[in-house]
Amino acid sequence: MLVLAAAAAVVLVAFGIGAIVVLGQGGKPEAEAGSIGERPTAVDTTLPYEPVPEGPVDGDTTTEETTPTEATVAPVEETEEAALAELEELAAQGLTQVSFRGQYAAQIASKYPGIHDKLQTTAAGSHTFTAADIRDEHRQLASAHSSPEHPVILLRSTDYGKRQQVNGRHLWVTFAIGDFPDRQSVLDWCDNQFAELTADERANQCAVRKLNPGR
Repeated sequence: MLVLAAAAAVVLVAFGIGAIVVLGQGGKPEAEAGSIGERPTAVDTTLPYEPVPEGPVDGDTTTEETTPTEATVAPVEETEEAALAELEELAAQGLTQVSFRGQYAAQIASKYPGIHDKLQTTAAGSHTFTAADIRDEHRQLASAHSSPEHPVILLRSTDYGKRQQVNGRHLWVTFAIGDFPDRQSVLDWCDNQFAELTADERANQCAVRKLNPGR
């Protein structure tokens, strides 16, 4: 009996020593294959918010576009030669609108450059008429008094009748032509067209003429 008890004690001691050795090899069990270990902590790379400054950025060379302005062109003063050339054209047109057979007509202007008329004035208020003034007066008279029955035309004083000249210069004459059967019909037309003028002014402005062939 003593031998069996001793043998049992030896076995128990040996078992205890083995258990101590096994437990001493590690306090934790190994992780299973394929298991996920601890994940690394993500690093926040977001930069702190910086407000965008208002206004131009340093180094910005952008400039505002400017709209070019057109250069002002000074008006060219009309020359007497240009006005005379236009009067020549108007008189040439007038010749195509009339035949000279002694018919009555109303003469409503008769001037040469440099003439002084104490009863009439230019647009500028002068009593002395230039070629441009004569041209402008003819245009105004044609605009105000011409009609299909009595067209207003321009002629040279040397185109008809006695071919009148003053100091070697012809006159530019504005006529209202058409159906004037007699002298009184011309006077009636003058009274109607220039009713705002006095009798003397009307006689100076509108006169009875006969368009005879030149001689």
